[in-house]
Amino acid sequence: MLTPPPSSMIKPLDPGGWRVIDNAPFNNLEEDHFASTSLHLTFTEYCRPLDFSRGLQDVQVELLESYISVHDGGKWVADVDILGALEYPFLKFVPIDHLSVTPCSHGDDGSASQISRDVISIENWEGLLDLPRSLSVVRASGNPVARLAVSAVLVELIEEVVAGTRRHRIAQILVLPPEGRVCLKCLEQNWSLRNTVIIY
Repeated sequence: MLTPPPSSMIKPLDPGGWRVIDNAPFNNLEEDHFASTSLHLTFTEYCRPLDFSRGLQDVQVELLESYISVHDGGKWVADVDILGALEYPFLKFVPIDHLSVTPCSHGDDGSASQISRDVISIENWEGLLDLPRSLSVVRASGNPVARLAVSAVLVELIEEVVAGTRRHRIAQILVLPPEGRVCLKCLEQNWSLRNTVIIY
């Protein structure tokens, strides 16, 4: 049986490193900017037998510590607990009836301009790890591996410690259906988007 390690690890931001974080406005187009993202299963050397206390002397089952690594173009980004992330209460999967995937009365000219706040487009791992404090949309349309990896990393980033106190960096993570154009105005009518990261 496989078990995750007690804590996940994420690549720290290098303040002296050169990186491009554009923070461009979201244009409401379906795009995948995380095409080079991959997931890798790795085993640590830690294992322990499961004791069933049934009188048998042979080891029948062992717990083997394993983790999933997120890579971007072959470079390590994070080690995450995928199953733990999927059970996190602030990770929410938006039902199709809570948004418009067909033309609606709001038009299809990039509905981000019609909602009440700025919307930032996150288009690379550096932008995700240095998460802006505003409504953000991660662009991984049609890429289930990247959407899963982004979800797990965001769950790890949702809290931060400031002056010894834990606080939420973001209120929620909304995972939109994998395909179809989305009207953010329709989404805003059903969900509070304050401090939200949307996986599109």
